[in-house]
Amino acid sequence: MFQKLSKLDLFYLTLFILTLGLMYYSMVTI
Repeated sequence: MFQKLSKLDLFYLTLFILTLGLMYYSMVTI
């Protein structure tokens, strides 16, 4: 299903997920 991801794509994907998680976490705690 997934196309082959390069290391850069994987890095940006992880960064995007971490940013979303951080925003959600700050919204919940505040």
